[in-house]
Amino acid sequence: MKPKSNRLRYLRQLLFILATLPLSAGSSFAANFVFAVDNYLMANNIEFLSQVRSLMATQGHTVQLQVMPVSQALQLIENGQLDGHALMHPYHAQQRALIQIPTPVQTLPIWAWVTKLDNCPKTAKAFRNKKPIIIKGASHSDMAIASTAKGYRQANDADQAILLLQQNKGDYIFATWDQMSLSSSGSPQELSACGSQPILNVPVFMFIHPRNQALTPILNQAAQNAQ
Repeated sequence: MKPKSNRLRYLRQLLFILATLPLSAGSSFAANFVFAVDNYLMANNIEFLSQVRSLMATQGHTVQLQVMPVSQALQLIENGQLDGHALMHPYHAQQRALIQIPTPVQTLPIWAWVTKLDNCPKTAKAFRNKKPIIIKGASHSDMAIASTAKGYRQANDADQAILLLQQNKGDYIFATWDQMSLSSSGSPQELSACGSQPILNVPVFMFIHPRNQALTPILNQAAQNAQ
């Protein structure tokens, strides 16, 4: 008879192997899947997340969401500790061994907000030489940080972002209309959006760990249903 410590070690190894086995198509094995999510994107995609939970439930699966920074989420996904990211920009998935669900969940229009239209950057190079103000909690802000050589300022909310801009602590606010509408004034009326079009239209997709490839059809259906 094997010592108890050896039996426990073998049991742990078996559980680890079972946990990391890929799902096969049509598998009836019920599981709990844990996906990371961006707090801002979660609030704007309730219908999609509801579709994910509903369709996964038809297969006997449950879904949990964990709000966390995208950098932390990517590390946990690649280590196999999370099953994927529910809402993420392809920008963050570059050179990552993740499966992108084909249908975009949302296209996120991002604007440059200024106090005077004369301050609007006119070219991509001009943005490089401007300091953006970003709002905490939105992963798309990483794109503004990557596009500047002048550093950036981070605000806790839209009101603080407006205050920083008015105090000349940054050159423009990198944010969606929805983000700016959360200011206490109820709208970004104190500011002007540069141009008649967003500076970026960023698609948002769901990404999963390769072991969960068999989930692609059902998650793609969830994205289509939420359109």
